[in-house]
Amino acid sequence: MTKKNLFKIEMGRLVNKFKPSGSGTTNDVNAARTCFKNYRESARITGVNGSPVLRIYVILQNVSSGFEINIEEFNQYTNDS
Repeated sequence: MTKKNLFKIEMGRLVNKFKPSGSGTTNDVNAARTCFKNYRESARITGVNGSPVLRIYVILQNVSSGFEINIEEFNQYTNDS
């Protein structure tokens, strides 16, 4: 079974599929959010270690949170990634 099919079956997400309207693909912010939020399943499906996927999710959550970020700590966290 392909990775695309596993994402569709196990996570309910269509990935890398052209939209019928011709306006791009199904890869959007919601697909990315679902993949990173469910990092264990995404890591298993893609065959990568879950830790980097989780760290990317945490980084994206912080950047998009709208809250003030401690730059020194954030810089250390991203460098450790």
